[in-house]
Amino acid sequence: MQRITIEQLEDKAVIRVRDVARAPQGLKFKIEWPAKKETLGPFGWQSAEHFHRPRDVRNEGDDLILELGADVIQAVSPGTEVEVELSDLNLAEPVIWPDLDGGPPAAAPSPQPPPAPPQATEQTEQKDARDFGTPRQGPPAAPAAGASRWRGIAMLLVVLVVGGALGYFVANALAPSKKKDSDAKQISQLEQDLASARGELQQARQDNATLENQIATLKAENAALSQAPEPEPLPTPDPPPSDEGALMEARSALAESAALASRQASQIEELKAEVARLKATVAAQAEAPPEPTPSAIDAAQLDQVLAQAKTAYGISPDLLAQVRSQLLAGETVTEVTGGLKGELPNVARQSLHNQLCQAFAAQCR
Repeated sequence: MQRITIEQLEDKAVIRVRDVARAPQGLKFKIEWPAKKETLGPFGWQSAEHFHRPRDVRNEGDDLILELGADVIQAVSPGTEVEVELSDLNLAEPVIWPDLDGGPPAAAPSPQPPPAPPQATEQTEQKDARDFGTPRQGPPAAPAAGASRWRGIAMLLVVLVVGGALGYFVANALAPSKKKDSDAKQISQLEQDLASARGELQQARQDNATLENQIATLKAENAALSQAPEPEPLPTPDPPPSDEGALMEARSALAESAALASRQASQIEELKAEVARLKATVAAQAEAPPEPTPSAIDAAQLDQVLAQAKTAYGISPDLLAQVRSQLLAGETVTEVTGGLKGELPNVARQSLHNQLCQAFAAQCR
């Protein structure tokens, strides 16, 4: 079954591809003239290959419809056997080009010359003489050599000239209306192409403006980042309370620091010193554990500071409740924030420490 056909749908010439439900992106087609081994290009037939883009692609049931442009319609004469190739669909079939609106007219059959008139013979001349009563005086004189042949050629030329003039007159009398319709369709097609090109140009300008705005925004962000101050170094936290959990946390922090030695070599030494201080504190507190210091922190002010920290650093409510209970129980800010190591990023933990020390300077020691 023929899957590729050229058709006239209302006022549009299209390529119909049967049993193709969906077109691949960027679908193109090629038209070849096998008899001359040429390919239809943007300016007519050429030896090099050329692929055309359809003006529009849509589906009609199970068929794929490709709308042809004026450059394709006007280049192929009706009755020409061409091959339509759609490489993206792995399809190529021969097609007889139909008579399309806006395309060149079909070639008219060439006029056949009328048969040459019979040549006069000696007998017919003698008969004509007897019929008119002309006295015959001996045999008639032989005609001049080649006279009959030239007379036939002259009559043939007259017939051809008269037939050609008549054909030219008829063609000119019938062609203006068809040519006028064709010109009107071509003008309408060109206006549509111009409107489409203007729309694409406007869209390209809008896209360009959007890209320029994005580039300006990225440049501003880059400048802001380059001018941002470096974060303050983290203070060395005081040793946490003496218990087995604190000692295990210090050991875990030491193991984590060892894994990141390539980037945090200086922190390893600080953590080792901190472990030593923790051990000394554990030994000292094992003998006489300190009594809890009554809280000198205002609960309402503490809730306000913790609410700001939750918004700024995204700290979980459970962790904030733990910090609140420890501070109200009498622990210092340094002890509480030091115990958050491993639960909060260093930058967030240091920022929380600074904010609490600013609000409760007496508890920051």
